[in-house]
Amino acid sequence: MLRLNSDLFLEKVIYFNVMIKIFTYVFFLFLSVSCAKEKKVIAKFDFQENRTFTEFLEKDNADRSNYIVTILGISKCDLCGFVKEKMASFSGLPPNVLFRSVDLTKSENKWLEQLLREFSYPLILITNPQNELVGFVKGARLNVLKEAFQNTFNKRIFFDDGKGLFLNQYEAKEVSSAVKIDFLNTQIQSYLDYEKKESLDPDELDRLRKSVNAYPYFFNTYLLYQFTKEKELLDQLFRTYNANVDQFLYTGLKKNLISTEELQFIDSWGRSWSWINIPYNLAKGSHPIKRRWLSR
Repeated sequence: MLRLNSDLFLEKVIYFNVMIKIFTYVFFLFLSVSCAKEKKVIAKFDFQENRTFTEFLEKDNADRSNYIVTILGISKCDLCGFVKEKMASFSGLPPNVLFRSVDLTKSENKWLEQLLREFSYPLILITNPQNELVGFVKGARLNVLKEAFQNTFNKRIFFDDGKGLFLNQYEAKEVSSAVKIDFLNTQIQSYLDYEKKESLDPDELDRLRKSVNAYPYFFNTYLLYQFTKEKELLDQLFRTYNANVDQFLYTGLKKNLISTEELQFIDSWGRSWSWINIPYNLAKGSHPIKRRWLSR
């Protein structure tokens, strides 16, 4: 009887040990699979140009740990290809830097050249892990790019537009790099909120309004109008911003505004009219400016 009980106890101990091993194996298997699913492999270089800048910020930097260098250009831009090739060969870069590119001829990326009021390429944006713009470079100047990386990856801002006019409108020497970066950040964050159909909080709206007061151009005036619907801004959009570059970059936005009911009224004869005179070159759809490439 005693031996029978001893054998039974031994079997239970063996069974218990086996079950613990099985449970432990299953647990660690589940844990490894879960971690594999959570840890998504993100390519350091992705120049497919079938994605958007917004997607880079929201998906490739979802954990807020990466710098992102984005090359803005178009498919026929040889210098854009040159910059991509050289960037892939840069050494000594931090491991949390991702390189991306977008095609500005695609409608979902058009806002980036509208933001910068630019029509020449390549243009390079550098954002930090908090998805804030910290660097901008105009042109395929490798020495300037390296300087930009040295600054931005060490938590300093950098802005170099080749000593041109800021927004192709304001004297660059009169605007500091810090002011330029802060100004563009305000436009980017405002646009991203507008794209997601989110409202601005009072501080964000105040920053946007101050940017319009300081350096007005079509894009920031357009954004302020979308958030406030102030009629004087609508009038300003059509009567003030009619330079060739504005016609080239913002005709689509103007046509969208014309199609909204705020721009229509019915006269006593029942005819529908636009209450703003459309500039003749917008109505004709002419674009006197062509895209151009920057020399090295």
